[in-house]
Amino acid sequence: MRCRIAAGERDRRRHRPARRARSPRRIESPQGRHGDEARAQHDLDRGDGEARPDKGRSHDRHAPRKREAARARDTHRSRRDRARRRRGPSSPRGVGLGRARRARVQQAAVKRLIVNADDFGRSTGVNLGIVRAHREGVVTSTTLMTNAPGTAHAATLAATTPGLGIGVHLVLTYARPLLNPSRIRSLVREDGSFWRPSELLARSIDRREALMEYRAQFARARERIGREPTHVDTHHWIHDHPALSWAVCELARETGSAARTHTAEQRDEYRAKGVRTPDHFTREFQHPGHIEVTDLLALLSRLEDGVTELMCHPGEPDPELIATSAYARERPIELATLTDPRARAALGTQGIALATFAEL
Repeated sequence: MRCRIAAGERDRRRHRPARRARSPRRIESPQGRHGDEARAQHDLDRGDGEARPDKGRSHDRHAPRKREAARARDTHRSRRDRARRRRGPSSPRGVGLGRARRARVQQAAVKRLIVNADDFGRSTGVNLGIVRAHREGVVTSTTLMTNAPGTAHAATLAATTPGLGIGVHLVLTYARPLLNPSRIRSLVREDGSFWRPSELLARSIDRREALMEYRAQFARARERIGREPTHVDTHHWIHDHPALSWAVCELARETGSAARTHTAEQRDEYRAKGVRTPDHFTREFQHPGHIEVTDLLALLSRLEDGVTELMCHPGEPDPELIATSAYARERPIELATLTDPRARAALGTQGIALATFAEL
C-alpha cells in the first residue's frame, strides 16, 4: 500500500508542474478581439484546471462531487457573462456618453463642402486670387484652363500648393483649341477659334469631336501640374448640353476622375456609369448682389446633407482680365468674401467640413 501511495505521489509531483506551466497561456486569451467570449472561456478553463489534479484518481473519494461543483460554478459564470453581454456597459452614464460621441461623429460627417474656384490659368490676377482664397480662406479646389494666358503661371503656383485640389476646366467657348481645328469642325469658327457659348449651343455639335478636345486638354493639364487631375468641369457650364454632357461623362469614366454635375438627373446618370460626383451643386454664389459675406452665410445655412460643391470665381484685378472678361470687377469681391473670417467660423458653427473631389 505504501508503495502504491509513493508511486501516486511521484505521479502527482511529475504532472502538476506541467499543468501550472500551461495556465498563463490560457489566461492571456481575454486580450483577443472577442473579449467577453474569451473571458467566459477563461472562466471555464480555470474551473477545469482546478478539477484536473484530482481527476481520475481512484483513491480520492470526493472527486465526483468536486467535478459536479466545478461544473455548477462554470454554468453560473457562463450565464452571468452572457447576461453582461446582453446588458452592455453597466453604467448608464457610460452608455449616454457613448451615444453622444457617436452622434457628434455622425453630425460632423453629415455636411461636407467642396469650394471650387473656376478659371485657374485665366490670368495672373485670377491665379493669385485663387491661391490666396485657398491659403487664407475656404477654397479647397480649383480647375485649370489649359488654353489661357495664365496657364503656365498657374502650373507654377500649383507646385507650391499641394493641399489645393486641381482638376481641369474643360473649354470649348474661349480662345482656341489644343487640337488642330480641322479635326473638330463642329466646335470652331472658320478662323479656328471657339464659338461663344450661345453660338456653340445653337449649333449641331459632334460629341466625339468634343471628347477628342477634352482628352487633349486633360492630358495637357496632367502634364502641366505634374499630378493626376482630381476632377473635371466645363467653362460656362456648357455640359448642360446633352452632347457635351456625354463627352464630359465619358472623359471622367476613362480617366477615373470625378466630375461636376449640375442637376440630380445628371448626377444619377454619371453615377450609373461609375463616375464620382458630389451630391449637390450650387452656382448661387455669383454676380452682384449674391457674393457678399451675408450672401455666403445664408447659402451655408441652407446647405443640404451630403457633399455639396460651391462654385466661385475669386481673383485679383489685372489688365488682361479687365480687358477681356465681363466678370472682372466681381472677382475681388468674391475673394474678400471667401477669405472673411466669418465664413470659416460659420463652417465650424454649423458642423460643415471642407473637402475636395479627391475625397469622393
